[in-house]
Amino acid sequence: MGCKKLLIVSCRLSTVLLFFAFFLLNPKNTFADSSGYPRIYNLWGNYTANVDNGYFASFNLYAMYSDGSNSTSKSRADAIHVLNPNTKILVTADIIPAHDPGSGLDVQPQWWSATPGTPDYACILRNSSGAVLRDVSYNAAYNNLGNSYCRGVLVNYFIGKWNASGGHFDGWQVDQAGDGGVSWVLGNNIDTNVDGIPDNLTSVDADYVAGMIDIFQRLRAAFPNIIIHANDSPPYYGQWVNGRLYEMDMKRYLDNDFGRPWPEIINGFSVWAQNTAINPNTTGLMNSPNGILIKTKYNFQNIWTAIKPEMMAEYGADYDRMRFGLVSSMMAGVMYSYDLGSYMYGNSNWWYDEYGTRGQISTLGYLGQPTDTHTLVSQITSPDQVVNGNFSSGTSPWFASTSGSSVIATYNVENGSAHIHLGGAASGWAVFRENYVSVETGKYYTVSFRAKASTSRNGGVRVQRAGGAWETLAQAAYNIRLFPEWNQYYYVLKATGTGTNGTLLFDLGIDAGDIYFDDIAFQEGVGGVWQRHFDNGTVLLNEGPLQQTVTLDKTYQKLNGTQAPLYFQRIDDDQATVVGSWTNPSASFDQWGLKVHSITAPNTSATLTYNFTIPYAGEYEVLAWVAPSASYSKNVTVNINGADVNLDQSVGALGWHSLGKYNFNQSATVVVKPLGSGVVIGDAIKVVSTARYNDGSTVNSITLQPNDAIVLLNSSGSSPTPTLISGDANSDGKVDGADYVIWLSNYNV
Repeated sequence: MGCKKLLIVSCRLSTVLLFFAFFLLNPKNTFADSSGYPRIYNLWGNYTANVDNGYFASFNLYAMYSDGSNSTSKSRADAIHVLNPNTKILVTADIIPAHDPGSGLDVQPQWWSATPGTPDYACILRNSSGAVLRDVSYNAAYNNLGNSYCRGVLVNYFIGKWNASGGHFDGWQVDQAGDGGVSWVLGNNIDTNVDGIPDNLTSVDADYVAGMIDIFQRLRAAFPNIIIHANDSPPYYGQWVNGRLYEMDMKRYLDNDFGRPWPEIINGFSVWAQNTAINPNTTGLMNSPNGILIKTKYNFQNIWTAIKPEMMAEYGADYDRMRFGLVSSMMAGVMYSYDLGSYMYGNSNWWYDEYGTRGQISTLGYLGQPTDTHTLVSQITSPDQVVNGNFSSGTSPWFASTSGSSVIATYNVENGSAHIHLGGAASGWAVFRENYVSVETGKYYTVSFRAKASTSRNGGVRVQRAGGAWETLAQAAYNIRLFPEWNQYYYVLKATGTGTNGTLLFDLGIDAGDIYFDDIAFQEGVGGVWQRHFDNGTVLLNEGPLQQTVTLDKTYQKLNGTQAPLYFQRIDDDQATVVGSWTNPSASFDQWGLKVHSITAPNTSATLTYNFTIPYAGEYEVLAWVAPSASYSKNVTVNINGADVNLDQSVGALGWHSLGKYNFNQSATVVVKPLGSGVVIGDAIKVVSTARYNDGSTVNSITLQPNDAIVLLNSSGSSPTPTLISGDANSDGKVDGADYVIWLSNYNV
């Protein structure tokens, strides 16, 4: 401690003065936007004996699943603020959904018991028969935001609620605040004025959004300084709210279930972050493990009891997905949450080396501030197959084609760029193309270009054989979204055919308007490695489909942690090569994935073969997922690169069972053979390197796997290692009034 016993009185006095000076200069509701990156938040975290105040104090922002009215929530907020005054604590304000009475978040229970003909009866959205409407996902009802009386009740309620909260919290988390209206979730029979007649859905949605905006305007006018974090809200809501949560974009992108490329997604995050007019900026993105697997195996009702701790831990070990989302958030300048997902928010208790040292507040934001924007740093060196892609030689050899005379498309060069004018049509097609490019089956190609359109529109890019069957030889996985301003585009195409007579073409649509292209290039290979620099280091990310190695701009140092392996690969039995008469029953909640393979041993002709790709030569541990049962085989033969190992599936703990450590180079083959007796289960197999991803080494180049990322420190820069400051009781990197409270309460000094 910084105070000597002989100077205790004067030290206490100076600390008290510092306490008041701190809160005068830094009121709780003023967020330090100068805090460094990474910035992480916890949405609706559960509070259990295993997750203490120190855990939540390690986040920049923590949104409680509570309206803040109970003493437990207030005490928790106070305790977290003592540990870290900079943690912003939000309570849930359910302005949009109408929770059932007694749910803990119901705001107007009298609306549920209201009778027809009273003003309150119209305040929950109903159909023309008077039945309360609910969405199919969460069984939620919705407040009638298009009704001025109901809005007034809600606004007055939340103003009173905040005034009575006693200053324990920093603001509100508001869910479902998008501007898409409500008909998409409640259907086509909505009777907002409860006259027994379904209303016009366009008017319903417009009134609903206008009502939501009115509520945000009135709440912001009442409380200029509190945080209003509004999930799903569009950028123009930034006049009234501090930020939004991008809940699904990143996880859907990684699940190949989102129709936009990574640069466009990141640009969307950045636009919100840059256009928010109110500090602090709380815009953030959420990511999760394999979303398709989780949402198929579980549902909102069963996950709380069905998911096992061992399964939860394994989902949390998808370190590559965590890193990709974290670095994406830092590329965009927003906050980050990695969680199990929409079925079970905030209850994972996961923490990663890249966040900082758990429980040490001083290590948060260790990278400092960004010093530039995210930049594409990987270079494609193969020849450009496009001729006159910058249109400096006029229009040739590019031309516009249409499906017939009903579709009018004219093409010229305007101010050095290609200009295509479409007259508009009811049906047909229009393309902009050039002959000839060459592609080969299985290879990747990158088309890069700049483009804009007079109005926002969608398009596409592909390679089609010029003649014969005119079959598609390669196509981008995402549509092109053109906007009125110039944008740079990069699209990767994987060839599904071979030809030297391919035509590179852009699908333009048929809506009337003007489209512009420039700097078009088509090259074999992929780039996709992006970099952003910070005060104390840098981050890199590979959004491409292939492993990439890049030379760094200087020497950096990896983080030093034991958590994540250098490489792991998990293959479920549905990805294995199956030989023999295996059955394929549904997996239990103890078993990995959706299905398992099962067979009764002995069966000498049956095998399950798992083929692993090993990008880094070295030592790997091989593990088999086992949900033990007394009826399962005690002597399953597992062959690992030619060596037989015995696996007992009848006993032991649920989860991974080690099959030993082996040296692998480029590939590994694991074969399950039912040669013993009893029932043999084929489930997931995993290989895990003994080398660590964050090994503290210095590097001048870095190799990244597809959809992976890394955080690097300046070789002599900051490290997420605790920095101890004399008198700093809560390890937040400074001595302030919060430390005074801790010393006085716990040590009486």
